Formats: sequence, structure tokens, C-alpha cells
Amino acid sequence: MKEIKSHRLTLALIVTVIAVLTHAYLTKEYYQLQFGLKEGQSLCNVNQTFNCDAVSASNYSAFLGIPLALWGFAANLILLFLIAVPRFFLFVGRERTYRFALYVSLLTVLASVIMGSVSLMLLTTYCLFCILAYILSILGFLLLWGSGPGGLADVGTDLKEAWVEQRWLVFTLPAIPLAAFLFRIVILQNYNASNLDLFIDEKIIQWQANPPNTFNENGIVAPAKTEPQWTIVEFADFLCPHCKSASPTLHAFVAANPNVKLIFKSFPLDGNCNPSSESKGDGLRCELASLVFCSDKLAQKGWLAHDEVFESQEAIASEGSAKTIIASLTSKAGLEPEALATCMKSEETLTFIQNMAREGEAAKISGTPSIFLNGRFLPGGQLLRVLQKAISTNP
Repeated sequence: MKEIKSHRLTLALIVTVIAVLTHAYLTKEYYQLQFGLKEGQSLCNVNQTFNCDAVSASNYSAFLGIPLALWGFAANLILLFLIAVPRFFLFVGRERTYRFALYVSLLTVLASVIMGSVSLMLLTTYCLFCILAYILSILGFLLLWGSGPGGLADVGTDLKEAWVEQRWLVFTLPAIPLAAFLFRIVILQNYNASNLDLFIDEKIIQWQANPPNTFNENGIVAPAKTEPQWTIVEFADFLCPHCKSASPTLHAFVAANPNVKLIFKSFPLDGNCNPSSESKGDGLRCELASLVFCSDKLAQKGWLAHDEVFESQEAIASEGSAKTIIASLTSKAGLEPEALATCMKSEETLTFIQNMAREGEAAKISGTPSIFLNGRFLPGGQLLRVLQKAISTNP
């Protein structure tokens, strides 16, 4: 009888551990994006083509309400256990357990092929870590294939004999969806989101009942890739932590939906540049707004400045100054320091920001971020699920 090759099982074990960690990271990023808790871009956000957040925000990122990353995490955990049994002689029936590992590994490969095909045919953005997970599943299967006695042809016999001799093995297959569902319940409880569907329905009803507003396109615009059916207008303050968390969600949502346009408008919580603000601050919020919109005006780098300011929000607040971020953006955006300084101090820029703030005041916003979808205020619009539910209605 063919002997089990322990060195190949060891390699398969290592590959599966990496797969588990990859799926765990993608699961974490998925839920943080869903609940508006991200404070920056994912590690695998490279550009508009390779953007994990955009893929997570797509309609193809979940199955039966469970993110595909969590399905992969559960499957690879079961697979890890099945590989460890024959590798470390944990139980009797070493050969059959090896073959069950092979069967589960094949399932992960088939799932990877399906998901990879969906990405290629239906999405315009791709997830590098997802691609890594697909490669790991194939590599793990190749390492297991031929590492022990028997093969895929023995599946029928193994199921019958395992039911008699190793019944626990048979239950490893349904354990995958069971584990995925249980993990989802635990995660939702951890985020206090057990009643999320009811919360979302309430927000959609409020949105539909809110009066419409008309906004101009003064601001930073992320145009739709196709004919826009939906327009998001966001009013935000650059030192607002909730605005920072909303930014990755809105970026990912727009990237995943080609018929959505995003307009960012500044609403500094400082009376120095916001007529609706009762108290005047130190002017830093106004300065940051000027920096972003001058970056857009002078070099069409408004979104770069927007993202950089939010990424550096804590450091800016700690320093109480915009000098460091201004120097950084001058270099990254290719801005002339003198031209930028002149623009930021100009009456034209101040008027531009004041006019955006007046739009927010006319729309009766009470805080930041305030998100409007097709002119109507959308409560909870910083949450991905709320946005997804809203555009599933008629525009």
C-alpha cells in the first residue's frame, strides 16, 4: 500500500494555514467595511483595477448572507484539521482521513474556480488577496494529490465505510456551512448587529420619506463609469472621526457600482468658514478644506488630498497644524508651494467653502458625515448595507 508522504502533508498544512489567515483578514475587512468601521484602505487596495474594498462592496461578495471570505475561512479550518490528523497521527484511520482532506481541498478548488470566473466575467475590479486565496487552494490540492493511498475514485467507498468506522469524518463536510453560519452569528453579536436588517429597513423608510434637495456639483466629484442613476452627496469635516470611517465605504461603494456618482462637499465645523457654525475654532478645519479643494483646482488631485488628510487625521489633530500634511501633499501632488499657499488664502476659496456649507445648512444637516442619495438625506448612509439596500429600490 502507498505510504502517506509526511513532507507533502507538512507543506499542505503550511499552505492551508496561510489560506486561513488570508480568509480571516478578508473577513475582517468585509465586516469593517459593512459597518463603517474602516479607518483606511485595505492592504490589497492598489489602484482602481485591484481594489479589495470594491470587491467586498459588490453584490458578489456574499452567499446566503455570509461573506465568501468567511465561507473560505470555515472550509480551510476544517481542511487544516483534516490534514493535521494524518500528519500527526492524531486518530486511527489515517489513510481515510487523508482522503477526506483531499475531498475538502477539491471543494475549495471548485469554489475558487467559480469565484474566479465570476470576478473575470462580472466585475471590473479584482481582489489581490482573493486571487492569493485561489492560488493557495490549488497549491494545497496539488500537494495533497498523490500524497497518500487512494484518490478521488474512492469517495463513495470512503463515505460508506466512514459512516460505520469513523462517523465523525462524514460530519466534517456539513461542518463547513455550519461553522460559517455560527461564525457569522458570533461576528454580528460582536458588532452588536443582530438586528441589522430591521435597522436598515428603518433607515430606508426614513430616506424615502425625506424631502428632496437640489445640490450643484461644486466639490470633489468621482464620476460614474456609466450613465449615473444614483448620485451621492456627502458633507463632511476633515477632523471628524466618523467622516474618516465613512470615506473607505463610499469609495468602495462607488468603485463597485458603475452607475453611482459621488460628490464630496466640505462642511467644516468652524465658524471661520462655515456661516452655519455658531462658534469659531482655530481655523484648522477650514485650512484643511482649503488644502483639499486647492489641490483639486490646481492639479486635479483633490481625491488624493482628501484621502491623505483623512489618513493623517490623528497626526494633524495632535499637532494642531496642517504644515506637515501640506508639505507632504506639495510633494505627492506636484503642487507649487507658492501657488498652493495663494489659493488657500484667497477669498475665492473661502467663498467656495462657504457656499458648500450654505448648501448643507439649507439641507438642514445636523452633523457630519451627512449623506444624501439622489437628493434625499440617507440616515446611516455611511454603512454599506444601507447604501446597497437603497439602490436596490427604484431610483
